[in-house]
Amino acid sequence: MRVDPIKRDEQKLRKLESKMQEYKRKAAIALVCLVVYFFFVKLLFL
Repeated sequence: MRVDPIKRDEQKLRKLESKMQEYKRKAAIALVCLVVYFFFVKLLFL
């Protein structure tokens, strides 16, 4: 039985989307950490 190319592409797309969501979450966490860090630095030095 041959795999439908459209379904295969859909699976690839789904995997890519889950990866992108993971990266977005990591990026959001990193951004929040940066903002908090800069806020504390400003509080300490100003």
